[in-house]
Amino acid sequence: MKRIKSLKLSSKLILLFFVIIIIHAAVSLISLTLIISRTNRASQEIQFNNITHGVTRYLSKVVNDLQVKAALFSGQEKIINYTEYGLYNLLERQLAVYWQSLNIDFVAIFSKKLEPVASIGEHLILDDAFKSTLRSSLEGKTLRFFTMGEKYPFILVTLPIKRNYQSFAVMALGIVIDEKFISDLEGIFNNRIVFKISDQIISSNLDYKLLNNFTTGTTLERVSKYMVKSIPSPLFYISGGIVYCLYDTSAMYRQIRWYSLISITTSLFVLFTSMFVGLVFYRKTFQKPFQMLMKGIEKISGGNINPPFENPGKDEFGNLESSFNSMCSNLIKREKEIAQLSRYNTLILNNMKSGIVTFDLQGKITTINPSAKRILLVKKDVGENFPEEFEDFISDAFKNGKEKTSGEITINTGGVRKILFIILSPLMSEQEQRIGTIVIFEDVTRIRNLEEKLLVSSRLAVLGEMAAGVAHQIKNPLAVMKVSMEMLRDDLAYPEDDTEAGDLSGFILDEIDTLDSVVNNFLAFAKPKKGARSYEDVGKIIEFSIRSIPKEKFEGIQIRTDVSPAIKKYLFDRDLIVQALTNIITNALQSSKKGDFVQLRASELKKELIIEVEDHGEGMDEEVLSKMYNPFFTTKKSGTGLGLSIVHRIIEDHNGVIEVHSIPGEGTTFKLVFRGTE
Repeated sequence: MKRIKSLKLSSKLILLFFVIIIIHAAVSLISLTLIISRTNRASQEIQFNNITHGVTRYLSKVVNDLQVKAALFSGQEKIINYTEYGLYNLLERQLAVYWQSLNIDFVAIFSKKLEPVASIGEHLILDDAFKSTLRSSLEGKTLRFFTMGEKYPFILVTLPIKRNYQSFAVMALGIVIDEKFISDLEGIFNNRIVFKISDQIISSNLDYKLLNNFTTGTTLERVSKYMVKSIPSPLFYISGGIVYCLYDTSAMYRQIRWYSLISITTSLFVLFTSMFVGLVFYRKTFQKPFQMLMKGIEKISGGNINPPFENPGKDEFGNLESSFNSMCSNLIKREKEIAQLSRYNTLILNNMKSGIVTFDLQGKITTINPSAKRILLVKKDVGENFPEEFEDFISDAFKNGKEKTSGEITINTGGVRKILFIILSPLMSEQEQRIGTIVIFEDVTRIRNLEEKLLVSSRLAVLGEMAAGVAHQIKNPLAVMKVSMEMLRDDLAYPEDDTEAGDLSGFILDEIDTLDSVVNNFLAFAKPKKGARSYEDVGKIIEFSIRSIPKEKFEGIQIRTDVSPAIKKYLFDRDLIVQALTNIITNALQSSKKGDFVQLRASELKKELIIEVEDHGEGMDEEVLSKMYNPFFTTKKSGTGLGLSIVHRIIEDHNGVIEVHSIPGEGTTFKLVFRGTE
């Protein structure tokens, strides 16, 4: 089947034509054979019916003739007297006279004791079955049946001999069923006849092994070269035997073979003649035009879409060639339009700042524009290695069967955290049928960062103004309280061993100093001091910041630095930058455990100074990250919660930004980026 599928159309047509001719020849041959066979069988059945009816009538006539002769014999006065008075010699002579004149093979008379008293002809076997028949005849019945002689079977008729309607003997007349009888019967009906009586088979000249295969059915059956049909004896009014009629089918089958040979020869002649005519017709009307059509199609498939057929014909191939010419002309026109439209669409896609990705109905990517690859940091056109968060968003939309959805997601690509705003919509054809899905997204990281910074800056500005006012209002009373407490402590006279008043006054002064420190932090947060800025060495600022930290509080924690020597000097307020770095490093040390280390890195990238402080401590969750710049917010047991707020103001005043990446249980990285401060 695979080989047939791989054939060319022309070969398939030839093969189909050849198969049709073969099928036609086979059907014709089978039909002719069936017709001949059925015709012969029908004629056989008619002939057999005629033969069986004829044989039945013939045997019935023979039996009736015997019965008539028996009735004639039994009614003779001499026969009655000789039998009744026991004159058996005279009886036998009289029987001999009748036997010679009436052409019968057997005649006998039996007494009441069922003993033969006179008989002429063949001898019968006087068995129990025969005696039972004679006994039935003594009772007044005339019987017809088959019985066995010493060599051959008989057709026998028995009837009673009566005087004054009283039976006193039985007469039996019979004809022997031998080869001569069967030959005469076959001569009459011109068919083979076989008798089977008491398991003995009598035939004129037939193989006895063949005769043993006969059955007793009345249907037509085949045995060797003969068709056989049986005639049970009741059909001719006698019992105890079967007659077989045989018809020799040799001549019929010779005739069928002859007709089959003629049919096969004729079919083969028609087959090869039809194939020759068909091939010539095929080459003239199909192969040559088809080859020309294929050459034109090959030109089109090779990319040459100029009309390939100069003089199309008027037949179906010509119509097809004209259609191809029209198609090529339309393709040239549409190709120009599509190329122009494609260039226009490509120009639009390439110049769009938004990322665009399209998917087919199976969820496979079909197109991706340069902005999408730039935003997602994807290099290949097929869109491999999308960020996991982006793929999850798309997969969830496909899985939930959403027609249209939008939302913001945060992705990490190339080590950079980005916020994307995504719109996912069905992609429809001109016929308003869905052919895929289009995903449009924008990088809103900068906008969201600016919004966040604006929110923090606004919050800090309001709090700073409030803190400045409150600090000024508190600072003056604190100064008065401190001076007054110091004077009170100096003026109090108490014994040296009475330390309670001294301790209490000391506690009060310490708390006043604490409040003063808080107020100073408020003022630093609200209105950072404006020191003189100068070009500073970044490496030295980092070293000074590290030295200003009391390391004895963080034993077992190392501080490692990696400062690029190629960093140029930057315009900084040295004290404020040191204050900010010291605060961030101190927080990193406080989050670390003994045996950990804090990593400081400084480098330049695209005219930007980047300072990173990385620890491997507890880390922060999203809630802490969202509140860490809020004044008075702290996760420590002590502290004012103004440290990172002040750091944020200092970095912002130096035209810088703070980026924080933290994973709970793994650590936190503060990234300070300074732009345009050189």
